[in-house]
Amino acid sequence: MNGQEWEQSYDDPDFLAPTSPTPDTDENMDIEETKQLIADWFLDNFEDPSDNTPYDKKAKRYLFIWGGPYYTHDELYYRFDDSSPEGAVDEAIDDYLPIISEWAPHHSRIPSDFQNPESINRRILKYIEDVQGALGQLGDFDAAASMGHNNPPESLRHGPLTDNGRLRIIYHFDYIKEQSSTPQQSDIDKLADVASDLRQTGFEIKTWATGQLDLFSSELSKSAGAEVGKWAPRALYLFIADRLLGIGDLVYAWIHYLLKVVG
Repeated sequence: MNGQEWEQSYDDPDFLAPTSPTPDTDENMDIEETKQLIADWFLDNFEDPSDNTPYDKKAKRYLFIWGGPYYTHDELYYRFDDSSPEGAVDEAIDDYLPIISEWAPHHSRIPSDFQNPESINRRILKYIEDVQGALGQLGDFDAAASMGHNNPPESLRHGPLTDNGRLRIIYHFDYIKEQSSTPQQSDIDKLADVASDLRQTGFEIKTWATGQLDLFSSELSKSAGAEVGKWAPRALYLFIADRLLGIGDLVYAWIHYLLKVVG
């Protein structure tokens, strides 16, 4: 997979059905009719996470493994604000929608085979495969950059992942793959620790890569050569971060189902 493909894959909801077509509105429509239309569209596409979204009691947060969280203003303003009577979006939110800070995608947009522990486990394994491939690409980048006429800055070449950090990720992946469909309670406790560590690592990588934008853009072409530049190491780091965060949440969701078996 080349750099362009990594960039396209980053943060791509590869299974979630798109929202339904936005209904037509215009400034001449009755405002009450418009408000109802806006609210109905929103509730057809999004739902209260308490309806179906797994919840991590330890972290006290929902696990938006099927996309999200989504926010009413973000989803409605760019779809309806320019074409609707003035104030219709705000009034639709105030008058017709429940007060919920974060929304999940409506369950009708989620394929049924993504709503069981077996399918979640398959997705975990696919994300693990994605990360392993990306780590291999980073290894190629390090090797090629070192052979360039001028070596890139140390922070660019090694990034946020030390050798020990990469080994820890692989160790976590191996542990996840070793678990059966009905692990013991002690295994579930360890899985929760693994999920937490992978999420923390993903967060740290994402923070680092986001802060390196100027360094990547100014130093990569000078130091690593044109060919290495095509591999877009920043995109790889962001892709790895996205997948590690996703694996962490997916493992929590897997635990959510496994507890029903163990308990």
